[in-house]
Amino acid sequence: MIREFAHLDRVDIGAMDALIDSMMELLEALDEGLVPNDTDYTLEDLGVYVESLVRGQRGSLGRTVPGSWAVAPDDAGMDSDARVKYIFRPTYIAVATLSRVLCEFPLTAMRVPGYLDSLLNGMTFCSHRGLRGHGYEADVGAIDALRTLSLGKVPWLLARNPEACPPLKSAIDHVAHDMAHRLAAGTAVGMWGEDYSDGFRSVLETLRSKNGLEFKA
Repeated sequence: MIREFAHLDRVDIGAMDALIDSMMELLEALDEGLVPNDTDYTLEDLGVYVESLVRGQRGSLGRTVPGSWAVAPDDAGMDSDARVKYIFRPTYIAVATLSRVLCEFPLTAMRVPGYLDSLLNGMTFCSHRGLRGHGYEADVGAIDALRTLSLGKVPWLLARNPEACPPLKSAIDHVAHDMAHRLAAGTAVGMWGEDYSDGFRSVLETLRSKNGLEFKA
């Protein structure tokens, strides 16, 4: 399980995928209450990790504005699909992790200089695509992004502090309402007829159970 975040200094698809998977593993362990614990991943270890996230937040990467947790060295030659996968997805995970730690271990969070600024800048970055994936994978991307942010209680945090990041709150509300509406209308299908009903229902249930928020058509 990841102990410290650091982006790669060269393009290595396998290593970038492994880094993102490890970040997600930690977030899911936080959600399941497996981390922190008294043995192999203590609260101190978690503090070291979130400090590395704050320290590792990226500045401008070519055409990519500051505020991400891109795992690649830069965005040179990246198409939109790669940008979603290697810039936006790890950013959703990092923001969710910082949010969850703030909600559940506020003293650990507040010991890290710049924690809130990093979280808020990351939230703003998350809003830039409206949580959608690229092209015909727009719905797949939205399901993944909303689930990730929900595990981090980002919607819960923004529901109580809407002024913290209005663009991300708006994006979350829009995507969730759209999913609820399409489920009710029987139009939860993709461009090629893919059925996203189960995915929409699952992520809306995660949003409800983890954040206490219900969206209906």
